[in-house]
Amino acid sequence: MNFKTIRTATVFLFILFFFSIATAKSTERVSSFREYNGYSQPVYDGWVRSSVYIPTRDGTRLAADIFRPSINGKVTDEKLPVIWTHTRYHRAFYLRGNLRTIITAFSWLETMLRHGYVVVAVDVRGSGASFGVYEGPFSQKETQDAYDVTEWLAQQDWSSGKIGMFGLSYLGITQYMAASTKPPHLKAIIPEKAMFDAYSFSYPNGIFRRDFVFAWSNLVKGLPLIAPALPVDEDKDETLYKTAQKERVNNRDVFRLGKAMPYRNSVDSVTKERLNITQSPSAFIKEINESGVAVYTIGGWYDLWAKDALLWFANLKTPQRLMIGPWFHQMAMDEYHPAERLRWFDYWLKGIDNGITKEPRIWYYTINATTTEKLSEDMEVTGNPVANLWISSSAQDVDFFVYLEDVDEKGVSHYVTEGVIRASHRKLSEAPFNNLGLPYHRSFTGDVLKLNGSAVELVFDLHPTSYIFKTGHHIRITVTCADKDNAQTLEQNPAPTVKVYRDVVKASYVELPLVK
Repeated sequence: MNFKTIRTATVFLFILFFFSIATAKSTERVSSFREYNGYSQPVYDGWVRSSVYIPTRDGTRLAADIFRPSINGKVTDEKLPVIWTHTRYHRAFYLRGNLRTIITAFSWLETMLRHGYVVVAVDVRGSGASFGVYEGPFSQKETQDAYDVTEWLAQQDWSSGKIGMFGLSYLGITQYMAASTKPPHLKAIIPEKAMFDAYSFSYPNGIFRRDFVFAWSNLVKGLPLIAPALPVDEDKDETLYKTAQKERVNNRDVFRLGKAMPYRNSVDSVTKERLNITQSPSAFIKEINESGVAVYTIGGWYDLWAKDALLWFANLKTPQRLMIGPWFHQMAMDEYHPAERLRWFDYWLKGIDNGITKEPRIWYYTINATTTEKLSEDMEVTGNPVANLWISSSAQDVDFFVYLEDVDEKGVSHYVTEGVIRASHRKLSEAPFNNLGLPYHRSFTGDVLKLNGSAVELVFDLHPTSYIFKTGHHIRITVTCADKDNAQTLEQNPAPTVKVYRDVVKASYVELPLVK
């Protein structure tokens, strides 16, 4: 063998060696929080969208988009698990000339499609291209529809019969509601930033969250004008779509509905039901637990439903997992935990033993966390602060807003969290669910306690957080009686006087859940 031959052989061996290392690395099996590789493969290179009407038990037809994995443009014949969402915001529409679907709304779904999942988006009744009347958020009929859709999907010839659900906000709440109907084929859900208790959100401790309810009500009413939903494939001349739109005149106005029920036990004038109870997700804890559906709850410290994520975790007994971080309600979720969804559904819908159920069940991010040497001198607050306010007023009722703030070295104040209460709703009761040991206000009509000039104590929790107050900073508590941008507060003329007590007997304070 000459030198040239030896050199060529050596080069070949080195190439083979490095290729082997690279191949081993690419197929290495890794499954840990936010990391996933080697357990399932992206075998599909695209997908094909179609749309149909799905029938429900009362004959109402719901518009659905179906995305099926494909290779070189050809849809696979393989039976695959299905993940779907029940949306109030139009499953498909054109906006400024661009088609918007559930795939453009949640880009992580592309990963799911390539890994062999069918993705489905369904307009709730009374919205999008679906037929029916919208009877208010999470009505009994809407929830029954979720059962019917789940079981219809399980019976299709392209379905493996293993069904999951996904979605954010309204699309997160509908997952809990679907689980409460106990569909036999619903195995796992991933609700993100989803409400737990209806009254506690719309009337937190008796204060009407007017601006949100008003804005959301106008949003859902205005969607058909801003971005009309697409008809389904079979509806070539849009006859079905136009017929469905005519039924919208009977949709309930969410703002009027909410405004008319200021107490937890207020009765709806149309249905004669206490909708704050009967259509609240928290009323179905028992049924959800009986379903056995695996739940991966995702929340955000800056989300309007931060506490709700913790309440779901505390009350559910099904297989579950919780992740909560420094996220707002509408933040794009794809960049910091795309692998988690795939891991969850791979385990529950494909039977891939990737170890996700053997890991710690709670993962949370602490705001302002640091690794400096001064960490031992910082103060970490993780959980729900609780306000104890002794107050009196010349008025019969007053609203109170308490803010926890971080004041830095320059004297600049930074918002951390907040809590609210209407003084007449101060009566404490035992919660009908696990309320994390926090004060609970039932807020029935018979619980109202007006002020009479005497000092009374208000005890209520602030939204949960996980936050580090750094060395050298100050903690500030701010108490106000109005929040113009978020709440409909009492307008009184003349303006009442309000006293906040801070003496030995009537000690006003905020209790912080400290972590050493």
